Amino acid sequence: MLHFSVPKLYKAIQGAKKLMFRAEGWDHNPVWEGKAAKDLQHMSWKWLKDKKVYGAETGSWVMDTDGVLTEVE
Repeated sequence: MLHFSVPKLYKAIQGAKKLMFRAEGWDHNPVWEGKAAKDLQHMSWKWLKDKKVYGAETGSWVMDTDGVLTEVE
């Protein structure tokens, strides 16, 4: 059985310049679904352009359904 863990992958990637976001309320396929798709595209573009998203340059974050970010240890 295949088990994929994004947090384990995040920890396995070396270096300090990395971000991980978990978005509350996003369905199984946010790339194609309404507001989630726009948010994901915006976040990806900001990372590629500025190397930060919503002011965050590193770390693991949770974004609630209102768009509020909370850092996760």
